[in-house]
Amino acid sequence: MVLALLDSEFVSQGILFFSQYEGLFRRSVRMKAVEALVKRVADTDGPVLIQGEPGTGKELVAQAIHYLSGRSGKPWQRVNCASLPGDLLESEIFGFEGEAPADTPIRQSGKLDLADGGTLLLDEIADIPPVLQARIVHLLRNGQFFRAGGHELISTGVRLLATTVRDLKAMAVAHAYGEDLSRLLGVVTIVVPPLRERREEIPLLADHFRVRFAGEFNRPQPKLSSEILELLFAYDWPGNVRELQSLVKRWIVLGDDAHVKEELQSRLRARGGGNGKQKPTSIDEVGLREVGRRAARAAEQAALRDALARVGGNRAAAARLLKISYKTLRQKLNGERAKRPRGGG
Repeated sequence: MVLALLDSEFVSQGILFFSQYEGLFRRSVRMKAVEALVKRVADTDGPVLIQGEPGTGKELVAQAIHYLSGRSGKPWQRVNCASLPGDLLESEIFGFEGEAPADTPIRQSGKLDLADGGTLLLDEIADIPPVLQARIVHLLRNGQFFRAGGHELISTGVRLLATTVRDLKAMAVAHAYGEDLSRLLGVVTIVVPPLRERREEIPLLADHFRVRFAGEFNRPQPKLSSEILELLFAYDWPGNVRELQSLVKRWIVLGDDAHVKEELQSRLRARGGGNGKQKPTSIDEVGLREVGRRAARAAEQAALRDALARVGGNRAAAARLLKISYKTLRQKLNGERAKRPRGGG
């Protein structure tokens, strides 16, 4: 991230965030597209929906929006909507007002109170029950809310961000989610791609977690050997970055290369990737840099094809979507065709 974009009074918490996750968007073509969207929406006040598979880094994207915005020095709060039943979730978000047995008024602040002027992330918003969906709609439209059990209308300057692993629009069409809330949240949607679509990140992420956990647990740093890297590349990571992080943490704690190799081979077999039919590129044969370049090229071509598919093959529209010039798009497409073997007939 470009720290020059931030306010000169950027708080230490924000600096810590960027020192730890500075490379979040710079490791792959797909994440650079996410970064472009983050920068465009950061200084707006509207809600943003961040969608993606579990473990892709949706909360980190939300934090990047907050810390790149003018709210960076204001509070950051988060609620996991999937972890609480409806009544407790209502109090957690909106706060509570009532009376104690001795007729003593009590007031409990909610996350909206604590995040006033800053940002509130509603994690897994698809799990909010219908009655609370209606309250979130009112909040988004009017910037006002009632505490649970209260009668005072409270104005707030909170910006709402939300994450989900599900497609809210599809849920709304199926009448499984409120259409009003789906529409309000879906004005700006950022889709975080799974790790299997940005494999060039795998060596950097694995190395980052290796160094980090060795320091945290005061363990020696094991070597990221070519054999382990080959297995990391071959696996498709259904649990995404979170799964990779957990595996590396276990590797550091146990300090056993044989264990991590066996675990990866077992996962590959379980997902149909351990039959030997496809051998991943050997790091020893081509070197780590070349493997990274090949993965980056593959991810870039996947992004080009995806963009063209989304705009019905319109190259000019695809170039705008990818934030590149039309000439650059043509060169990249022509380069891909030039590398394909010519058929005979």
